[in-house]
Amino acid sequence: MPQELVTSIARALVDTPEAVEVSIVTGFVTTIVKLKVADAEVGQVIGKHGAIADAMRTLLAAMGAIQGRRIHLEIIEGLASEKAEAGVWVSPHRHQR
Repeated sequence: MPQELVTSIARALVDTPEAVEVSIVTGFVTTIVKLKVADAEVGQVIGKHGAIADAMRTLLAAMGAIQGRRIHLEIIEGLASEKAEAGVWVSPHRHQR
């Protein structure tokens, strides 16, 4: 259910909804929702001052509380995700030039 929620919100926000990919990593107590969008559309998903991302995280936290789980949202840029899959470490706090 968290996957469908994040997918529908992200697709409504971006210009190329077919490029949105959402995956789930489930642990013992925690679920991580990984949202991958095109590099140029990350700002549309995050919103001004992170308002949209914070709203999605709030919804996921409420959903997790009902289920007795912690649900975290990771927003991944397309290029950073591809490098991570190739084994190249990319800092989530620095943009590559």
